[in-house]
Amino acid sequence: MTHLFLTPMPLMVMATLDWIILAVPFMIVLGVTLYSRRFVKGVADFLAAGRVAGRYVVCVAGAEASMGLITVIAIFEQYYKVGFAVGHWGGLVAPVALIITLTGFCIYRFRETRAMTMGQFFEIRYSRRFRIFTGSLQSLSGILNYGLFPAVGARLPGATFSAHTFRNQP
Repeated sequence: MTHLFLTPMPLMVMATLDWIILAVPFMIVLGVTLYSRRFVKGVADFLAAGRVAGRYVVCVAGAEASMGLITVIAIFEQYYKVGFAVGHWGGLVAPVALIITLTGFCIYRFRETRAMTMGQFFEIRYSRRFRIFTGSLQSLSGILNYGLFPAVGARLPGATFSAHTFRNQP
């Protein structure tokens, strides 16, 4: 019996349709990038939308930034495991989150300082030592997150991190 990893893998041959599926989205992104370069003249334009974005654009941008593939997979798994009852909590939280976002609660001071990053805001508002501390804390948490997330995912194949996953574990 030959081992699975010792047998040579056949070369993958891509058909024309495969190349089109690969190339079309890439070309669209490239086109949008080249078109939008004329509007970006500096760092402020790139990081802070030229400092002219209103609260609605910032609200949508924040929601888009927090929606990643792993979040979508976790939401699908929640709906698969418990059904539409989980949507009840999202319906309760949405109006509260909208009110907080539109009133500028917790973000007003950040926008008032015209800072482009949270680190810059912490240095303006507090001190350079606090900026270094929070940057170190962010780096450490990112390393732990990207180091532990795959390891735990490998131990629990096909599972995301929800209370339902760990409930029936021995």
